[in-house]
Amino acid sequence: MTYELKIDIDGLCVRLSLLDENGREVANTAWEDKRDLSAKIFPKMRALLGRKKLSIRSLEKISFRCDSPYFGRKGSWTQLTMEDIDSTGKCGFTTWQTGEIISEVMNFALKS
Repeated sequence: MTYELKIDIDGLCVRLSLLDENGREVANTAWEDKRDLSAKIFPKMRALLGRKKLSIRSLEKISFRCDSPYFGRKGSWTQLTMEDIDSTGKCGFTTWQTGEIISEVMNFALKS
């Protein structure tokens, strides 16, 4: 059986969901991002997989979604004023960038 790991960020809420091959969620974990995503995501991922006695090699795909107002998928820039950015309550640029890089690198590694 293969699994998909979804990284989903809404504002300051980070959620990891483990989906089976039929797309059903079999486990999840969530926490509040305090601008420390890169420090927390791998231990949280390891713990989530460990609860199901799975290894990273059980994953077929990592998907990522973030409600960042800064960029859309594949780097299309969104024109925002400073008022828009300060009042959005959405995930920040560094959080978006970290999640995007983690998912892209992990997907590359899983294909190797």
